[in-house]
Parts: sequence; structure tokens; C-alpha cells
Amino acid sequence: MLETALPGPIVVLNVSSYRSDALFIEQSGIRLLELPHLCQDSINDHIRELETLDTLGWLWDAIVCPVLNALGFTGPPSDRQWPHLWWVPTGILTRFPLHAAGHHLRRTGETALDRVVSSYASSVKAIIQSRRRQHRPPAAEESRNAVVIAMQNTPEHKSLKHAGDEVDAVVAVCKSMGLPDHRPRPYMADVSSALEACRIFHFAGHGSTHPTEPLQSQLLLEDWKREPFTVASLLETNLTSQRPFLAYLSACGTGQILDEGSVDESIHLANACQLSGFRHVIGTLWGVDDGLCVDMARMTYEFLRDKGMSDEYVSRGLHRATRMARDQWVDSEHAGREESWPWGADRDGKLSQGSEARRPLWVPYVHFGV
Repeated sequence: MLETALPGPIVVLNVSSYRSDALFIEQSGIRLLELPHLCQDSINDHIRELETLDTLGWLWDAIVCPVLNALGFTGPPSDRQWPHLWWVPTGILTRFPLHAAGHHLRRTGETALDRVVSSYASSVKAIIQSRRRQHRPPAAEESRNAVVIAMQNTPEHKSLKHAGDEVDAVVAVCKSMGLPDHRPRPYMADVSSALEACRIFHFAGHGSTHPTEPLQSQLLLEDWKREPFTVASLLETNLTSQRPFLAYLSACGTGQILDEGSVDESIHLANACQLSGFRHVIGTLWGVDDGLCVDMARMTYEFLRDKGMSDEYVSRGLHRATRMARDQWVDSEHAGREESWPWGADRDGKLSQGSEARRPLWVPYVHFGV
């Protein structure tokens, strides 16, 4: 198990009525850190305010800062070579943005983003299995491509003005890497078939998180009512022999579980993609801004183009994109100018007004993978 921590430490978080702890799995061994300021009451106080600065600050004070200090990550790296760690939250903690914890407006480096690159996993076992698959020879990649879906218009849902722009930006970067694009018809059977020969799967559209049955959460395609593209159907798709590189799910709540009774099962769209065989998945914890989605995707793929499509650079690419969006948001907050923050409507159609127009829209993007 210790060799699993070779790329970076794994942190398992557990909360109970007796005490709360962080379990560290490192190359040197396994150890435990008690988290005395993390309790069920404080979690209940913040679970309905996941997107607020108050919750990001509480996460930092109660969980992330003590963990990073114990691991020796006590400040921003002087050489900008951020260490990488994997979060394995349990229970209701799976809904919290640990990677975005911190006091961002202070500009003092008291944030997770300024100290580490964060990835998530549903369990330690999932990390072990993913890394075992990482060393297997993949299917031939000569014929593999980027499968891209842009759902500007989805039956019975709000039109997405920027979904087409996002996919065009992704395709342009993929072509500059010599990776051809394939745009199947946006129907469940066509997309499922296309995934069998893909290296990258990029979906820009609506996601639907089922409130009580996580297996029925879905990416909404043209035939979403008749043939839904659900978590269950993704889990039936076995791509482990092909080992596709990346699934980028640019939709609302693709890493979200609404049913509190199912949080320990970690069943959501992002995890389903990883279990089906994708080495990396980028998903979201809640609603995402339609305009910001374009920039987040473009910056992440540009990083992969510049650095190379290797395992370490997916999480680092998302980390860089998130930091850039965060920095622009902080600048706009200090300047007090709404016009300097160009985003404000999420893919569920919710518009932000006033001070809410500058809420930290960069928070929900998360990475699952090796």
C-alpha cells in the first residue's frame, strides 16, 4: 500500500460522533492526525452553504490547514513546484471543496490552491486499482481521437450559449496536439459506441444529479428521456483495456451526490467514468458558470498541450486554470469592479446578481485520477 503514495500522500478523512481524524498514507508509513475542530455539528452548519467564503475558510481552519502543516506543506512552494496529494473524504465530507479551502482574499498563501495540487478518489482501493491499470499496455492509440459533445440545445432545458464555444476551443487545442476530433450524434448509443475508440471525452452540456438514486444521474443528450446516458450505463461500459486518457465532464454536478444516504458509495458521473476505465476525470461538485467553462477547459487543455499528455499534468493543468480564475476573482473583489469579473450564470440557468455575481465560481472543478 505504501508504494501507492509514491506520487504524493493520500489523506483519508473520517468523521464520527466520537472524534474526527485524517489518516495519512505516505511512502514512509501510515499515521493518524486528530482533527479536534471538525465535528458533525460544524459540518451540518456548513453543508447548505458549500459555495460561500465562510465555508472555504472553515474548511481551511478545521481540516486542510492542520493536514497540510502535518505533511510539511506549510507555505507556497518557492519554486512553484506544487506537491500533489489525494483526498479521500468519507460520508458527507465528499460534498465539500477541500481543494478550494482557504482565506483567499487575504492573499497570504493560506489556501490549499497556494500550497498543493489536489486530486480526489472515492477510496484507497480505487487509487490502487487505477495505478495498476496505469502500468498495463494500452490499446493502440493511432486510431484514437477526442470525442466531443456540445449540447447547446437540450430538449426541455435552457440553451447553453457557450457550449459550442467551449468545444471549439477544446478541438482547436487537440488539433494542435495532432489529436483528431470526432463528434458523434448526441444520442446515447452513438456516444457509447464512440467512447470505445476515444482518448479524450469532452462533454459540454447539462448534467442531472438524481436526488435519491445516484445510479440515475446522467449527462443529458438529445434522447435523454428515452435512452438516458446515466451513471449505470457508464458503469456497464468497460473501457479498461483501452485505458482512455481523460473524461472532461463540463456540466453541473458531475461529481455530486445529493442523497445523503448514498454518500459513502461515492456513486456519481465522474467516479463512473473512472471505474469504466478513464485514467483521469475532471468533474464538478455543483453548478458551473457557462462562460467560465470555456476558459477553464481552454486553459486546462493548453497546459496539456504545452507540457505533454502524461498523467501528472491533468491535475496540474486544472490546478493552474483554477488558480488563474481564482486570481482574477480576487483582483475583482479587491478592485470592487463587477465588470472585471466576466462570469455569472451557471449551466442550470441560475443568474447571479449584485455581490453574488462575484461569488467564487472557480471552486467546483475537481480532478479524479492517478
